[in-house]
Amino acid sequence: DWSSDVCSSDLLSLAPSLFDKVLQSVPFPEGPLKTRALELCRKAGLHDVLPRIWRTGTRPVANAMMTGLLPYQRRVFITDVLIHSMTSDELDAVLAHELAHARRFHLWIYIAFAGSILMWAFLIDPWISDLLLSGVTPLLFLIGFYFAFRIVSHHMEHEADLFSESLTEKPGSILQALLQLRRGGKRWREKSSWRHPSILDRVRVLHRHRENAQFRASFDRKGRWIRIITFTALISGAGFLTWQAQEDRKSTRLNSSHAN
Repeated sequence: DWSSDVCSSDLLSLAPSLFDKVLQSVPFPEGPLKTRALELCRKAGLHDVLPRIWRTGTRPVANAMMTGLLPYQRRVFITDVLIHSMTSDELDAVLAHELAHARRFHLWIYIAFAGSILMWAFLIDPWISDLLLSGVTPLLFLIGFYFAFRIVSHHMEHEADLFSESLTEKPGSILQALLQLRRGGKRWREKSSWRHPSILDRVRVLHRHRENAQFRASFDRKGRWIRIITFTALISGAGFLTWQAQEDRKSTRLNSSHAN
């Protein structure tokens, strides 16, 4: 998800082998590119990742993405456009950025976040319907999801950039890769999107995280709170749904016994 061209691809990662055919991808050929890629994967602790070239054909696009939630089904795709237009250090930085999404469990966080929103929408729908209007809950939660997920996704992208710089041990390589995309034209986001911050914002965060200890502490604390809130909401929502289901069964048995 290096760019916003495939906005939801990382959430559709339950069938990564499907992407092999959809993206007309091929394995990295033997040589320095594959050697460096596999070394980065091992360095990140992701020995199961399969790097592949995403062949874009007549619709060239500079993009990369990670698929696969579980070990031994993970694949990282990098388009032929990126491979032909970037230096070795820049390609390493792009690959490391994608590896961060697996190593930092970003795909799981996205799914947990969406699941918790759905559960709590179901749980509080009766109260919102009584207080406001029946059927308004989905709209309210959709609006809330849009803005909240934007915050989460932008932070995960910044985390992936920082992880890339740390993993490659080549300060500035991720910056150069971002600026290389920016030189590609306006389509490489002077403005942010729902899923991705703007390239200028990503560059700004990289600089501030490196140079400002107070910003670094605040940024890292925000990442911890995103995880705490997301998984607390997921676990508590699952708990309430379980309790509600048990109460409904008790009520059904009670009504059945009274009827008899």
